[in-house]
Amino acid sequence: MASGLDRSDFGRGGDLAKIPAPVGVPRVSLPSEDQRKRLERLRDRLEAAVEGASDRDLAPLAARYQSVLAELAALPVVEESDGIDDLSAARRRRRAAAAGS
Repeated sequence: MASGLDRSDFGRGGDLAKIPAPVGVPRVSLPSEDQRKRLERLRDRLEAAVEGASDRDLAPLAARYQSVLAELAALPVVEESDGIDDLSAARRRRRAAAAGS
Protein backbone atom coordinates (compact mmCIF):
# COMPACT_ATOMS: atom_id res chain seq x y z
CA MET A 1 0.00 0.00 0.00
CA ALA A 2 1.11 3.57 -0.59
CA SER A 3 0.78 4.61 3.06
CA GLY A 4 3.34 2.10 4.29
CA LEU A 5 0.71 -0.03 6.01
CA ASP A 6 -0.38 -3.45 4.89
CA ARG A 7 -3.19 -5.72 6.01
CA SER A 8 -1.03 -7.27 8.74
CA ASP A 9 -1.07 -3.91 10.55
CA PHE A 10 -4.78 -4.33 11.27
CA GLY A 11 -5.88 -6.92 13.81
CA ARG A 12 -8.83 -9.23 13.39
CA GLY A 13 -10.54 -7.95 16.55
CA GLY A 14 -11.22 -4.48 15.18
CA ASP A 15 -7.91 -3.06 16.38
CA LEU A 16 -6.53 -0.48 14.01
CA ALA A 17 -2.95 0.63 13.89
CA LYS A 18 -2.76 4.05 15.49
CA ILE A 19 -0.40 6.55 13.95
CA PRO A 20 0.68 9.04 16.62
CA ALA A 21 0.36 12.73 15.93
CA PRO A 22 3.64 14.60 15.59
CA VAL A 23 4.78 16.33 18.77
CA GLY A 24 3.85 19.97 18.93
CA VAL A 25 0.95 19.76 16.49
CA PRO A 26 -2.14 21.40 18.01
CA ARG A 27 -5.22 19.21 17.99
CA VAL A 28 -7.69 21.93 18.85
CA SER A 29 -9.72 23.23 15.95
CA LEU A 30 -12.81 25.35 15.81
CA PRO A 31 -15.96 23.54 14.81
CA SER A 32 -17.12 24.21 11.33
CA GLU A 33 -20.22 26.23 10.66
CA ASP A 34 -21.62 23.08 9.05
CA GLN A 35 -21.33 21.23 12.36
CA ARG A 36 -23.31 23.95 14.12
CA LYS A 37 -25.96 23.94 11.38
CA ARG A 38 -26.26 20.14 11.48
CA LEU A 39 -26.71 20.19 15.24
CA GLU A 40 -29.30 22.96 14.98
CA ARG A 41 -31.26 21.00 12.36
CA LEU A 42 -31.06 17.88 14.51
CA ARG A 43 -32.20 19.88 17.54
CA ASP A 44 -35.22 21.16 15.61
CA ARG A 45 -36.14 17.68 14.34
CA LEU A 46 -35.79 16.17 17.81
CA GLU A 47 -37.90 18.94 19.30
CA ALA A 48 -40.69 18.14 16.86
CA ALA A 49 -40.30 14.41 17.48
CA VAL A 50 -40.49 14.89 21.26
CA GLU A 51 -43.72 16.85 20.87
CA GLY A 52 -45.46 13.96 19.11
CA ALA A 53 -43.68 11.05 20.79
CA SER A 54 -45.45 8.17 22.47
CA ASP A 55 -44.66 7.40 26.09
CA ARG A 56 -42.41 4.55 24.97
CA ASP A 57 -40.33 6.76 22.65
CA LEU A 58 -40.20 9.87 24.81
CA ALA A 59 -37.27 8.93 27.08
CA PRO A 60 -34.69 8.14 24.36
CA LEU A 61 -35.76 11.14 22.26
CA ALA A 62 -35.57 13.48 25.24
CA ALA A 63 -32.13 12.12 26.18
CA ARG A 64 -30.81 12.67 22.67
CA TYR A 65 -32.40 16.13 22.58
CA GLN A 66 -30.60 17.05 25.80
CA SER A 67 -27.28 15.77 24.46
CA VAL A 68 -27.65 17.82 21.28
CA LEU A 69 -28.43 20.91 23.38
CA ALA A 70 -25.29 20.24 25.44
CA GLU A 71 -23.19 19.84 22.27
CA LEU A 72 -24.52 23.12 20.91
CA ALA A 73 -23.82 24.89 24.19
CA ALA A 74 -20.26 23.55 24.21
CA LEU A 75 -19.46 24.97 20.78
CA PRO A 76 -17.46 28.18 20.94
CA VAL A 77 -19.25 31.28 19.79
CA VAL A 78 -17.59 32.63 16.68
CA GLU A 79 -18.50 36.23 16.15
CA GLU A 80 -18.82 37.30 12.58
CA SER A 81 -17.72 40.74 11.56
CA ASP A 82 -18.63 42.61 8.43
CA GLY A 83 -15.65 44.94 8.70
CA ILE A 84 -17.75 47.98 9.59
CA ASP A 85 -17.72 47.01 13.27
CA ASP A 86 -13.94 46.66 13.17
CA LEU A 87 -13.55 50.08 11.57
CA SER A 88 -15.85 51.79 14.05
CA ALA A 89 -14.08 50.11 16.99
CA ALA A 90 -10.70 51.26 15.65
CA ARG A 91 -12.08 54.78 15.24
CA ARG A 92 -13.33 54.81 18.85
CA ARG A 93 -9.92 53.63 20.10
CA ARG A 94 -8.11 56.36 18.10
CA ARG A 95 -10.47 59.05 19.36
CA ALA A 96 -10.14 57.85 22.96
CA ALA A 97 -6.35 57.81 22.65
CA ALA A 98 -6.35 61.32 21.13
CA ALA A 99 -8.66 62.65 23.83
CA GLY A 100 -6.52 61.12 26.57
CA SER A 101 -3.24 62.62 25.37
